[in-house]
Amino acid sequence: MNLTAMNAQKLGLGVLACAAMLLASAGLATAQDRGGDQRSGDRPERPGIREVAVQPRPDNQNLTLRGQHIAILVGEGLHDGETLMPMAYLINRGARVTVIGVETGEVKAYNSDITVNVNATVENVRPQTFNALILPGGEGPSNIREDENVIRFVRAFHELDRPIAAICHGPQVLASAGLLEGKTATCISRIASELREAGAEYKDEAVVIDGNLITSRIPDDIPLFCQAIERMLVEQQQDQRGRPGARERPGRGDQPDRGRDRGRDRGRDGGRDDDDRGRGRGRGR
Repeated sequence: MNLTAMNAQKLGLGVLACAAMLLASAGLATAQDRGGDQRSGDRPERPGIREVAVQPRPDNQNLTLRGQHIAILVGEGLHDGETLMPMAYLINRGARVTVIGVETGEVKAYNSDITVNVNATVENVRPQTFNALILPGGEGPSNIREDENVIRFVRAFHELDRPIAAICHGPQVLASAGLLEGKTATCISRIASELREAGAEYKDEAVVIDGNLITSRIPDDIPLFCQAIERMLVEQQQDQRGRPGARERPGRGDQPDRGRDRGRDRGRDGGRDDDDRGRGRGRGR
């Protein structure tokens, strides 16, 4: 293992450790923290996040996102850091976070033994319930991007003009939902062609914001990604206080499905989030 890879691995492990500490401080625990599954004898079950819809500590004075409800849409093979770090960041600032997916139950990360519990299905939740939607990368996006309930939910959420944040392979879901036509966006470099085919202008930048869409490239971009989500949510709160009622985007109703099928049947990447240039973490299974 070269020095760059070792540093990336150390960074990833440190990042996950910090996320675990934040989750624990918010009332979360891994299976290992709770002593494992008693049904399996002395062997603890693989670590996993068992609860996510929680309230932060009331003594925290820096709750910029108090009262905000965030959905994180995941699939089997998610990227652990791109899921847990935004989750911890948002909870630490007062938001409530709910993990949604195609089915309830555990989904496993492709790059570690971390598992995340899906609390509700996209079929059984209403977009209006949430203030923002996050799409982590990994192999998860390619595993859920063809599900009609996922596409329906993401499109409906977009119509509300609320923040949708996608990182690494997460923009694949936006492409399948037809939301990138005429947009500027970024992603992990190896799927840049998919974004272009879906009608987007690709930019190799840590964070790209176009309207209500926030996109990022790789795990190294997570800090800026999280800050962009927080900033847009705060601005949204301020906007709502100043102008009661839902915001409307001019001309949105004229072309609700423009580009909806572009990018759905293109050549898809397998979902590995370790960038070609060696940035970020992720190992094959």
